[in-house]
Amino acid sequence: MNDRNNTSVTENDLHAWVDNQLSDERRQTVDDWLETHPEDRQKVETWRRQNVILRDLFPEPDAYLGLPLSRRRASTTEHHRTIWRNLAAALILFIAGGASALLGQKIIGPTSREASYIDILQKASRDGYGIYASEVRHPVEVYANEKDHLVTWLGKRLGMSMTAPDLETQGFELVGGRLVPFDGKPGALLMYQDGSGARLTVMIARDPDNGSTAFRYDQKGSIGTFYWVDQGIGYALSGEFDRDLLESAARSIYAQLPT
Repeated sequence: MNDRNNTSVTENDLHAWVDNQLSDERRQTVDDWLETHPEDRQKVETWRRQNVILRDLFPEPDAYLGLPLSRRRASTTEHHRTIWRNLAAALILFIAGGASALLGQKIIGPTSREASYIDILQKASRDGYGIYASEVRHPVEVYANEKDHLVTWLGKRLGMSMTAPDLETQGFELVGGRLVPFDGKPGALLMYQDGSGARLTVMIARDPDNGSTAFRYDQKGSIGTFYWVDQGIGYALSGEFDRDLLESAARSIYAQLPT
């Protein structure tokens, strides 16, 4: 993941970039972002193609009205042919996957395997939070007073060097963690809570077949999740907090990852 020092770019920024509605400074920021985020580059290129097709569907009114009557009829006939050609092209683009971008929905990744992995990651995190965050007597298998044992045990099961991120700046302390299943492999679920007892969870899971993806956010009901992949390891943070707090915690975790 290469955006540690980059300003975050939102989907609204990407739409504005395609529509040429950004200031020169902000456009340069998005240009830099796209250089290191191929999934977003693919997204904006799809939107560009759709814009061209949509613009070609109808003639410019002023130019059309300026034509002689005979040429208007010929122009209209040719225009109808163009509409059908372009509608066919638009339909192909729509079916090929452009529909998601056109409707403002998320394009998860360039391959089905990566898409599957990232979908599983955010769902597993949300489900883990839903199952364990409300547990009173047994929220974790190993508590924070045995943190060294906890991270050694989980790291061994996941086959990686592991630490428990420090979220004190965000007002959370480690409760503990547990081993959980993730896509047929071992995964780790760490739990944190604030002074009021409100909790959030951090899912960590390995998949060497996946590279890096930028931060993503998903919300289902009251549960928000920030998730990303870095050097073949997936991270997902879930909780019933506002998006800004979750993002702050997610970026704090990312800043603590080994380079």
